[in-house]
Amino acid sequence: MRSHRRKEEPRTRVNRGPMRLLKDGAFPTNFQHPPPIIPQIEYHARLRFTCTTAGTQSVTYQNLLDAICVAVTAVLGYQLFDSIKVKFVEMWDSASSSTPTTVELSFPAGAGFGGSGMVFQDTAIGGGIAHVKGKPSKLSANSQYQSSSTNIAFDLVQVSVGCIIDVGVMMRNNDSAPIACQNALVGATIGDVYFRGLDGLAVAGTKFPSTLSQAI
Repeated sequence: MRSHRRKEEPRTRVNRGPMRLLKDGAFPTNFQHPPPIIPQIEYHARLRFTCTTAGTQSVTYQNLLDAICVAVTAVLGYQLFDSIKVKFVEMWDSASSSTPTTVELSFPAGAGFGGSGMVFQDTAIGGGIAHVKGKPSKLSANSQYQSSSTNIAFDLVQVSVGCIIDVGVMMRNNDSAPIACQNALVGATIGDVYFRGLDGLAVAGTKFPSTLSQAI
């Protein structure tokens, strides 16, 4: 028995304005303008430091931005990025069999700080590992992008020799004038990128040297 099915007419697209992105984020072949781009560099990183002198340390946004710099002379370096956001701070320290060890950090609140006042602490004993990971509150200024300044990003409250400190950051550049590092470089090669200590000092003077090979 023959089926009498109606032949479907080819569909035509009605022009309803600009084409939208496809599900995979790509533009259809027929688009009216190129896709937008982000006209700046954004860098996501986990920066690692170690402690060579026990004590406390207030880490500023200037310290963090100085941590990655480019040499323009043998002694002068400029910050490679213009603004920074702290995602987290993580610390590890090992205890001896008989002496406990404590790691502690905070995002201090008050004038010149912008933190939530949260404190993160852990203690280990008997050869264990003290470990803490703190994140700035989403409602605090410390969780937003900050430019180079002496404002405190976070405090290392208790840290001993051998402690490992990781700082998760997001960095961006913009159209502002470059800022020179607070402290002079030592024997740098022009054009090379270098890593400084968590306190912004050179390898010879820092209490928290970078673990990366291009530390200076």
